[in-house]
This record gives sequence, structure tokens and C-alpha cells, in this order.
Amino acid sequence: MHKYLFAFFTLLAIASLSYADGWVPVNPTGDVPAPVFGHTMVEMNGEFYLFGGQTLDGRGLLNTLHTCNASQNSWKKVTPLNDPPEARQGHAAVVYDKKMYVFFGQGNAGALSDIWAYDYVQNRWEKQTTSSQYVPQARLNHAAVTLGDKVYLLGGKTASGNQYFEDLWAFNFADKTWAVEGYFPSGPTFGHSMAAAGTRIYIYGGQNTSGFSSETWYYDIAQKSWRYTAPGTFPQARRNSVTVQNLENMWVYGGLSETRAEAQRKDIWQYNFATNVWTQKADGPVAQSQSAGILLPQANGQDVSVFVFGGVSPQGPVNTTWQYYSSPEPPDPPQPSKKEVLAQIGALGKGKFALYLMSFDKDQAKVKLDIQWLQEKSKLKLFTLRLPFMMRGENPELCELEQNLESFHLGYLKHFERVDIEQEKQQGRQTLTHTLGVKRGTLLVMVAHQFFTPTARDIQFKVSEFTDLPKKVQYVFSVGDPDNKGLAQNHFVQFPVVPTRWHSHYPNGANGKENVESSTTLWKWSYTEQKSKFSLLPFAWVKFELP
Repeated sequence: MHKYLFAFFTLLAIASLSYADGWVPVNPTGDVPAPVFGHTMVEMNGEFYLFGGQTLDGRGLLNTLHTCNASQNSWKKVTPLNDPPEARQGHAAVVYDKKMYVFFGQGNAGALSDIWAYDYVQNRWEKQTTSSQYVPQARLNHAAVTLGDKVYLLGGKTASGNQYFEDLWAFNFADKTWAVEGYFPSGPTFGHSMAAAGTRIYIYGGQNTSGFSSETWYYDIAQKSWRYTAPGTFPQARRNSVTVQNLENMWVYGGLSETRAEAQRKDIWQYNFATNVWTQKADGPVAQSQSAGILLPQANGQDVSVFVFGGVSPQGPVNTTWQYYSSPEPPDPPQPSKKEVLAQIGALGKGKFALYLMSFDKDQAKVKLDIQWLQEKSKLKLFTLRLPFMMRGENPELCELEQNLESFHLGYLKHFERVDIEQEKQQGRQTLTHTLGVKRGTLLVMVAHQFFTPTARDIQFKVSEFTDLPKKVQYVFSVGDPDNKGLAQNHFVQFPVVPTRWHSHYPNGANGKENVESSTTLWKWSYTEQKSKFSLLPFAWVKFELP
């Protein structure tokens, strides 16, 4: 189908008042953690603290600590003043009295039964001791929440997976003692979601001895009684979801619905404590499990905003970041710096490529190109073509290409120069980085997939360090899943200023589902191909004019 979308962004903001909820990509800077799963995240003093987890890149279990400043959109690795706890994954973490408490988990030698507290003011870890004769057995994939001056810990399993637990324990922060609170009526469970409201502890999902669960329960600590809530509509059974809450609602995102690796989910559900009603919200961009999330402070009339990092997707562990908004108004997307243009290529495989055109009206001493992707075995190549304004009349063919980039064909490749750089690995991601000078005129950049290597997905592309913003930007990309698996291709382009206008086009005969979302500075497009009709190079494109 053809779609022509031509709008001034000021009018687009007015037209988008019907916005309900949705997801936007976040591209934080700084010491971004490695692709990790089984980690935890908590909020202290307005910042997020990520601890532990497991990688598959040779480092195994981690005991590293990172903090993220949401307002600055930047990660920082924290170096405590003393030795940290043993590396682990599948632990639980809560906040009490300005400290992060870490409970149990899986270590290199098996399941753990220790408790550690991190004081962000002192930047020190302290191992907690207890005088209790009876304490919980070592475990992982349990869940914990705080109510008053106690933390309540439920379920989990042994490192071998041969035993699941059904016990509910209460740890008193004041005297550091354990007490058995009760036993889960549904039986042993692990990987469940847990939240606390009023005098009740709510439990959803998990895996028990009969399989995956979709049940919702609560335990009233005042009455010391359990109740199965039996809501009318509820999420599909799952475990290892992201769970966040406020005083009124709990949100459950993603998780694993079967034991096979491809069974991750990407749906998000809201549960209201008062009404006992589950409501499905907008699906996330990536199916994943064993991620971690944080509820962001409310702002701009938003009902809720959830920050999600890491986890396991069908392609393996990830270190991408997404933010979910539920709001009567469109959210403000994460902003690039004043000297950056950010973009994402949905997927490149089987020799396909994407093109970027940037027109500058002044000489630029330096323009930096950064490309990042997750899949280690995927290989990408970078090509550039510079068309100075003063040389436009010397080659009519290139002049025509500049004016009609969407008409690109393989014959133009002879004019491009391959950038001779080696692919490197940084912070768990594959990278290509190149810096060049650009005369007044146009810079063309091609990011191409290398044949006979696996498909690369969600490729991050950043242009930075220029003195002046380009006046025109065009993005041309291939439609459809290179592997014909019907996976969604998620593209975006984002600017530090509001474009004056934009114009997009999708190829005639495209067979699939598409969704276009735009805000004042962010253009997004996703396409799920049901059955490919294309054998060569079907392109979609979007053009922007900047002030």
C-alpha cells in the first residue's frame, strides 16, 4: 500500500490527543550494563540501582552494581568502598530505610541464603546476620515485598530445580529475625509476581509442580488468611515477568509462558487491587523474560511510566531499554543531546542494507557515526558517500540520487567508499565507529549486512559531534523480516529539535501489519510481515526537514 503522511509537527501534537498508552525506546549513555538476565532493579534517591544477574558472554554470574539517572538518561558503574556480595542471579531486592537489601539467589556454587544491604550514602555493603534458629532454606527465583518494617519472602526453588518452595517468611528489619508466616495454598511456586497494598500481599503467576500458573491470590497479614481472587479476565500463565506497582495497581510485563526458549511474552497487564480487575495494555516491542523494571515518578499527567532493562529475548540476553507509558497525553520521548540524531534499523540480513542521507548547509569538521547491535555473530559493513555542494554539477547521476534516494539501485554502489574499520565489542554490544569531515553538501551513509552471517536486529545508529544540525535527513530501509519468521521490525528516527515537516512512503503491495507513531521529535514505524511478496529490495522511506 502507499501512504503519504505530510504534516507539520505542531499540528501532529494536536492530532495525537487520543493517545492511550505505548512504548518508546530509550538510548541511555554512559556505562550501560552488559546483556544480563536474572538481575534486580530498585529505586533510591531518584536513581535506579541494578545489581547482579547473569551473562552468556563468558563472564557468567555478576556482582556488579550500576546506577541510572533517569533525568539525564545515563548509566554509571558504581565501585563500592568495600567488597560486594557474591555474584548471583535469581535473587530478590527491596528498599528499606534508604538501603537496598538483597536476598538469596543463585551463586557459582549453588543456591545462597545470605542477606546483604547496600547503603548508597556510605557506598558500602554490609552482610546481615540473624539470631533466628529457623531461617529460609537457600533458594532462587523467589519474590519479596516490604510492608511496614518487614519484608515478606515467598517461594523459590533450589539450584538443581528438584525442589520448589511454598513457605512465606517474614524478616523483621528492626531485630533482624525470621519467622514463618504461612504456606501458599496453591502449593510450591517460583518465578511468580508479588506486590503489596494495604495489609495484603498479592501473588500472580509463577510455575508450580503442575506447570505454569495464571492464578491471582492475596494474603492478608492482619487476618493471616489467604484468598484466591478469581478475576474474570486474566493474563496467560507465565513466570519470570517484570512486576512493578504503586498504591492502586500492579503491572506485569513479559515473562515465560512455556519451557521452550521461544515462549517469551511481550504483553503488559494492569491489575487493580481495589476492583480485582486485570486489564491488558499495549504490547511491548520485544518478547522477553527475566528482565527488571522500575516504576518512574508520575509526571505530565501520566498514569504510570515503567522503565524496563535487560532480560532474555528469543535471540538471547539483551541490554536494551524500553519505557512504557500509560497516559491521556502523548509522553515526552527521551531526548538526544543537542548534537545527536538517533535512529534504529529494525533488522538487516541476507545482504540487505539501510541508507541515511544528511544535508548540511555548512562545512562540518567532524561527524561521528556510531552503530551498535547485540548479535555477536552478525557482521555489518559501513559505506559512505560525500557530495559537496560545489561538485553537484559534475555527476548528474549522483545529483539524481541525492534528490531521489528512494530510487536507489545496486549500480550506485560503485560511488560509495567502504569504511575500513574492524567490528569491536563494547559493553556487550557489537560496534562500528567512524569519524569524518563533511563539506557543505550531502553525506550518504549505508549500513549493510554481510552475507552468510546471522541477521542483526534492533541496530542502533547515532550521528553526533557535528557543529550544525543537518537541514534534511532521509532514512531508507528494507521492508520485512530477512529470515521470513514474521518478526516485527521496529524502526525509529529521533531529533533534538522539532522537524518542520516530514513525508513517508511504504511500498505498494506490502502484506502485513504496520503501525506509525510520531511525537514532536520521534518518528516510529513497525512492520510485521505475514508473507513476503518481495524477492529483491522493497524499500520504505521517510524524509525530514529541520529548522
